[in-house]
Amino acid sequence: MKLIFPVIAALFASTLAVSVGAQTTTPPVATAAAAPVKMAIIDTEAFNDPKNGVKRLVSVYTQIDTELKPKRDEIVSLNTRLQALAQKANAGTITQAESDEADNIKRDIQRKQEDGQKLLENLTRQRTGSIFNDLSTALQTYAKSRGFDMVVDVSKLQNSILLINPSIDITGAFIADFNARNSGTAAAPTKP
Repeated sequence: MKLIFPVIAALFASTLAVSVGAQTTTPPVATAAAAPVKMAIIDTEAFNDPKNGVKRLVSVYTQIDTELKPKRDEIVSLNTRLQALAQKANAGTITQAESDEADNIKRDIQRKQEDGQKLLENLTRQRTGSIFNDLSTALQTYAKSRGFDMVVDVSKLQNSILLINPSIDITGAFIADFNARNSGTAAAPTKP
């Protein structure tokens, strides 16, 4: 018990010494008032909206979706066959050949899904890159012409902004302006 009091006294003395040492004798420097910042928000996820989004972007996504449909249909067909084999396995009526077929189908489905995902990513990157460059340039021009100092993309800050004044959301107005200045269809994809 006697050991605790010296430790407390030492802590108190060291805290007092640090606090006294931290005090300065020079007066604080006056700082200039910060200029007000005109800020807006935009939700780039709305660019993909089929009804109200960026027409060029929606057109490209529709083309890619159409192009990948046969691959999706093939995977669905394989999945249907795999489910039929699984039902036979559950009923105990599956043959060794069917069991081997099920294993092969599982591998095929996984490979086709991985290949399809890679193809989707490549096609999306290739076909939307120039559109996103145009959108970036157009957004900078749009913001500058309306006097905005900063535009924040709320889709990148998921659940970070708690309360927003809806009047600073420029998403709809920007999309309408971009669509009016740019054609609504993308160039037809070239076959490799």
